[in-house]
Amino acid sequence: MSKQFEGKVALVTGAASPRGLGRAIANTIAKEGGDIVVVDLNKEHIEQAAADIAKEFGVKTLGIPCNVTKPDDCDAVIAGV
Repeated sequence: MSKQFEGKVALVTGAASPRGLGRAIANTIAKEGGDIVVVDLNKEHIEQAAADIAKEFGVKTLGIPCNVTKPDDCDAVIAGV
């Protein structure tokens, strides 16, 4: 891989499901060396997703539960990142 995202951080929504589009995007960025912030509704699932991505690709990850339809949740995510 080219490691085109090395030294960068990507915030990916909808990444809790192992077979979902958000996870596929997070995995692709992680394969390219990018650190990942994954957000989704379910706290347990998103924390597991972050742990799985970190283990598989050796990048830094952070899982934050968030309802992206609520501006206050989105503001909290950005502040946390």
